[in-house]
Amino acid sequence: MTEVFVGTSGWMYDWNRGGTFTWYVENSKLNAVELNASFYRFPYPSQVLGWARRSRGLRWSVK
Repeated sequence: MTEVFVGTSGWMYDWNRGGTFTWYVENSKLNAVELNASFYRFPYPSQVLGWARRSRGLRWSVK
């Protein structure tokens, strides 16, 4: 069976109460996210490590 990944471009949306990454991971029921901040400036290594720790099982796409 093919695995399908569904997510959004970033996590700052009206339906994301508080606009936090943690809320996205814990409540959105999505299994992917696009990192669109890298289009403007690549994130610090500490940011990437923090996201990775909180998002086990989440598939990432980097813009």
